[in-house]
Amino acid sequence: MCAARQHKFWQMHDLLFRYQSRWLDLNPPRPFFLTLADSIGADRQAFATCVESGETRALVKADYEGSLRSGANATPSFYIEGGLMSGDRPMDQFRPILDSIYRARTATGAKGR
Repeated sequence: MCAARQHKFWQMHDLLFRYQSRWLDLNPPRPFFLTLADSIGADRQAFATCVESGETRALVKADYEGSLRSGANATPSFYIEGGLMSGDRPMDQFRPILDSIYRARTATGAKGR
């Protein structure tokens, strides 16, 4: 979230997942996160201040708790039209769901024309 404040959410997201095996067991992982912030061109001081202050902690905690309340128990989790798919799934499991939603929405839209 500290990277997101600098409009660098997805860049940091991608690096966190790419290098998860390198930072997962670090105690603390903050110095490694600072190197990732550097590599995405984030303002190092602003990022460090945000991480150290914990100013986004409540936001992250609220998001986590909301996910648990909605039934998500895995990463990734996908909410599709009120339904929940948890865990890493191949595209062939998404295709029929998304196609049926598309058909339902375009059929409804076509009737109103």
